[in-house]
Amino acid sequence: MIAKKFISFLTALCFCFSIFAVNLHGFYLSDNYESFLSYADEQNDTDWRKLYGEILEKAINSENYSAKDSMFDLFDINDDNIPELFISNNTSKDTGCDIYTVFNGNAVCLGNRGYYGKLRFNNIKGVLLSDSSLNGLETYTFTKLENENLNDVLVASDNVYTFSNISSLNPEQVEFTINGEKTTYENYASALGEYDIKNNKYNWYYFNSYANHYYIETGRRYKLTKDVVNSVLNERGWKSAYANILRNTDKKYFSLCNIDDNDIPELVLHSSKGMSYHSDCSIEMYTYHNNAVTDLGNFHNDGYNCFTYYTNRQGIVIAGYMNKG
Repeated sequence: MIAKKFISFLTALCFCFSIFAVNLHGFYLSDNYESFLSYADEQNDTDWRKLYGEILEKAINSENYSAKDSMFDLFDINDDNIPELFISNNTSKDTGCDIYTVFNGNAVCLGNRGYYGKLRFNNIKGVLLSDSSLNGLETYTFTKLENENLNDVLVASDNVYTFSNISSLNPEQVEFTINGEKTTYENYASALGEYDIKNNKYNWYYFNSYANHYYIETGRRYKLTKDVVNSVLNERGWKSAYANILRNTDKKYFSLCNIDDNDIPELVLHSSKGMSYHSDCSIEMYTYHNNAVTDLGNFHNDGYNCFTYYTNRQGIVIAGYMNKG
């Protein structure tokens, strides 16, 4: 279901218009999210909330904590109805996320993964991606949560960026490895393609070009403060969960539209209300799945006459813009 929504969202992110499209029924954020909160659903607390609350309290009291930079996230990466906890202390290059899961009723530390304080998650393939660049060596590490362990399913690297003449470089000059073993460019590209990392058709060496289409950033959704932790961990259903997102966004408008008719609408954050002349055209989209919010992706572009629409008949969101001139 999540994959279906994500694909529908990507399909909609194009410059298009439909006679069936209508303006999203947007609410001005600063005036409405408190009233939105008052409709919070009732939901029983689960053990993971208490376990994660204790971990987050220790994180706030640790020497690595920064009131300015530390953030956290909740994201279900193994589809077991219990989200994993990600703690990120800053966005420096060598900083990853401390990751926790609940297994057999206990909180388990899965280790530290990622760079720049975050990771990316492919909710279709069910893998986390840590991609890094060190002295020209590009490395892509794909991991999957299995029981109480994060297991590497693929580690791929190349040394393309150690060369100065990249644009005229022949693939035969480059060293490609998969799980530590040398391989050919064709095998390398095929292996990465299995996890939706595809090279740019104009630049064979630029493999990261499509990553943002399939991967969602995770690790830095909520500010790591006592008030925010208490609010997030005491959510009661999708309405309260969405309200917590609204508290942490700089978007001016939000809309609710039920894309898949499952009684829980999707949340769309956008910079403009229908057609506007804003130069910033961007939307973010979320759904509520397995008792937790799932980020469906984002779209951003600079343009003219930005718009956000929802098509009732097709159940997709359309965001677009017109280039100046």
